[in-house]
Amino acid sequence: MLPFGALPWFELARFRRSRLTRAALVAVCLVPLFYGVLYVTANWDPVGNLDRVPAAIVNQDKMVTITDPSGKEQVVPLGRQLAGALISRSDDNFDWSLQSAADARKGLENGTYAAVLTIPPSFSTAATSAARASAATDGQAVVPQQARLLVQTDDAQNYLTGTIGQSVTAVATSTLNAQIAQQYVSNLYVGFGTLHDQLYKAAGGADFLADGAKNLDSGLKAQQSALSGLAAGCRASGASAAYCSQVASVAGSTSMLAAGAAGLHDGTGELADGLTTAVTKIPDLTPEQRQGLATAATTPVVAEVHRDNAVNSNGAGLAPYFMALALWVGGMAIYLLLRAVSPRALASTAGSLRVALAGFVPGAVLAVVQAFLLVLVLTLAVGVKVSWLPAVLVFAVVVALTFTAINQALVALFGGAGRFVGLILISLQLASAGGTYPIGTAPGFFGVAHDLLPMTYAVSGLRTLIAGGSGAVPALLVLFLWLGLAVGVTTFAVARRRTWTVGTLHPTLAA
Repeated sequence: MLPFGALPWFELARFRRSRLTRAALVAVCLVPLFYGVLYVTANWDPVGNLDRVPAAIVNQDKMVTITDPSGKEQVVPLGRQLAGALISRSDDNFDWSLQSAADARKGLENGTYAAVLTIPPSFSTAATSAARASAATDGQAVVPQQARLLVQTDDAQNYLTGTIGQSVTAVATSTLNAQIAQQYVSNLYVGFGTLHDQLYKAAGGADFLADGAKNLDSGLKAQQSALSGLAAGCRASGASAAYCSQVASVAGSTSMLAAGAAGLHDGTGELADGLTTAVTKIPDLTPEQRQGLATAATTPVVAEVHRDNAVNSNGAGLAPYFMALALWVGGMAIYLLLRAVSPRALASTAGSLRVALAGFVPGAVLAVVQAFLLVLVLTLAVGVKVSWLPAVLVFAVVVALTFTAINQALVALFGGAGRFVGLILISLQLASAGGTYPIGTAPGFFGVAHDLLPMTYAVSGLRTLIAGGSGAVPALLVLFLWLGLAVGVTTFAVARRRTWTVGTLHPTLAA
């Protein structure tokens, strides 16, 4: 009787018979490593690699000329400055390029551009409205307003791109707001200097006014003294000569009083002119204008992010990715239960294609059931909203049939090792399908795999049909191509397996 400790090793001992069996053991140990390395590498730094993701700028802005408080005119092309700043930046930013409105729109719809930033014609005018409103002195009211940017993304192409677009635009508008606010405060300080000069002139007029008032006071005192003397002279002598002398003194004092009054008049006029000029430098705003100025001065630029074909939740945005994964796992499970090629059909006189289809049809029936259950439960129970349910059902069935045929082909061609190849393929496809971040953020190898492997087109088509975009037909054609290729490989495997060898009778790995 063998000790219990030795029993578990008998199953592993049979893998020592050949290099293939030993390689299979090593491969099983490497599966978690393969998955982990692929996922971590593909998502190592998606934000840092945004400069590989194309995006378009449509600059429709018209330059504006403003006059600062010192009277100097300045041309302000804020739209051009913003576009240039975005294009020149390479850190945590899209690969921006200037495009026409038509080309940008077309590129957004077909996935060429991840986002489109539109700078409207009134951008510079609106962004500088706070500065122009605070400096207006000609009686013409300038209504302060916020400048608006429009950022468009398409959930039918990639859901997370919309979220990334919001973050990138927030950084750009924050930087631009800081620059405009800094210029606005600088102009205020210039205005304070001009106002200081006007008030300084007014102060000079006030000094002159004070001198005139002093002279007037002296004249009044002299007149009072003269009048007092006149009264005294009249009482003392009543002489006509003395009376005339006093009258002359009164006349002199009166002349002095007139000079003081003239000085007072001149000083008053200069003070009035200076204060009037100073007042014209201070804008008279209505309560609505003051509120608008406060808003436009603190946040001169705001961005509106519009998601074309918007989905109702994060789960709905990522549903195509997880649905494709689920249907691939479903295809693997089918050929864990069913035989890829029936031995009875293999031994018959039926053609190789008929034998391949005989192994595929039972799996295809189960795959259709899987697809229907998956779509109906997600939409009716989980709450994923789709633009057109019948189209999503049909496309999901095609995906399920394609993935089932591929898994059948792998098992038919490689036997039990084909299931391991299926594991490797799904890990590679998950990392390169672009189901989460745009594929441009991943290393270049994944971009090559992205264009070749079928899950890319499964995710793309499901995403388009769920969100409501266009372009599912090309993805459908690629899936049909893969379906036909898989059936062809299974047919080839059937023809090859009809030649019996010792390896066929005693397979190294379990089928």
